[in-house]
Amino acid sequence: MKPLYSPPNGTFPQEVPAYYRENNNSVRTDLPELSHEELIAFGFTGPYTIPSASYTDEDGNLVEGDYDPETQYCEWNETRRNFIIKSKENEEKTVLPLPEPPPTEDLKVSKQEFLSYAPLYEIKETADWKGFKQEFLSYAPLNEIIANAISVIPIAALSFPTTFLECEKGNYSDFTDCWNTIKTTMKVSTTIITHIKERCEYYHLPVEFINII
Repeated sequence: MKPLYSPPNGTFPQEVPAYYRENNNSVRTDLPELSHEELIAFGFTGPYTIPSASYTDEDGNLVEGDYDPETQYCEWNETRRNFIIKSKENEEKTVLPLPEPPPTEDLKVSKQEFLSYAPLYEIKETADWKGFKQEFLSYAPLNEIIANAISVIPIAALSFPTTFLECEKGNYSDFTDCWNTIKTTMKVSTTIITHIKERCEYYHLPVEFINII
């Protein structure tokens, strides 16, 4: 896998792109040919190694990574342009207050009125796309698959990380195309797929997205 650099705008580290549009709208198309020193002078930072999450392999052995995904998560800081490992215990969960129930003195409540209260008592967990994306893209077995896929299915492999931007908006088509191509071509094991689905549920992602996995 080629070295990963953060572009001048500070976004998540990636392989040096084929072109880059500067602030004056001029386009550089020679970036892959630049040396490390020239990339740094242009505004790139790196190279970076994405921190890996610990995981259990198919034989049940624990493979130590840079952080424990059960208690920690890895986040890219665009301002400082570095990876930060944070504790999930410090994250605050948003809990909606329960609404007042119907007056107890009025026991004759219509069925329609009763049902109108029911949805208000559901406390829905917010989908944590940010936490999932950071863990998913640093999952060592998946990184290995993507690295191998670059020479076989380069378009799907290189486009894969950016598809999450649309997923957060509820548009899963790009992710579906890339993931199905990778999953079929690279023969992703059921163990990896099961692990990813479990992490999707942990981060409370939509069922529609989990079903694609």
